[in-house]
Amino acid sequence: MCRSRDLADKHSLTSGAYLKHLGPKPTMRVHEFLQLYESGHRNFKGINLSGADLSNCILVNVDLSGADLTGANLSRTFLTRGQFVGTQLQRANLKFAKLSESNFSRANLTKSQGHGAFWIRSELSYARLSGAQLAHVNFRQSCLRCANFCGAVLTGANLRETQLSGANFAWANLGDARLYGANITAVQFNGAHLAGSRLNGLNFRGRELNGINFSNAHMKGTNLQETNLIAANFSHA
Repeated sequence: MCRSRDLADKHSLTSGAYLKHLGPKPTMRVHEFLQLYESGHRNFKGINLSGADLSNCILVNVDLSGADLTGANLSRTFLTRGQFVGTQLQRANLKFAKLSESNFSRANLTKSQGHGAFWIRSELSYARLSGAQLAHVNFRQSCLRCANFCGAVLTGANLRETQLSGANFAWANLGDARLYGANITAVQFNGAHLAGSRLNGLNFRGRELNGINFSNAHMKGTNLQETNLIAANFSHA
């Protein structure tokens, strides 16, 4: 676990009192945050850690709901079982982070970098992930209901057994992604790239799939009844 350095003198303040002392939306230095975490504090709702380098840290069970982590470096950080409800994570680096069993509902992850992250059995309903780089992310058994993945890159992502109802994948790259067992009710796929993806058994009935690239996709048992497939590419599917 990463350690804090050059700790400030706060001998007379408990962790909770110190946060209150900083004000309603405190800006906190990394070493101050880590000292409080190591002392047992877990509630950091609403704090400002924008641009902070927290890479390779172990921050299990932390509550950063409503916090500002814009542009923060969280690569290879352990954030399992955390609370990030409504957290600002635009352009954050989450590459290879461990995020399983965490709540990211309504979090803003626009243009974040999440290559290779583990997001298993997590809550991401209404999260904003447009333009995010999410190649090879493992979302297995997560709830992504009404999440916005517009223009995101999800090549090789694991979306097996996910709850995707109402999600927006317009213009997203889902090449070679695995979607076995996913609930795709009312999912938007306008302009999405699905070449090589695993779509076995999915129900696309009545969907607008005009111009979608399904080349080399695995589609055994896929329901395409009453769909609009004008200009769709099914070569080698």
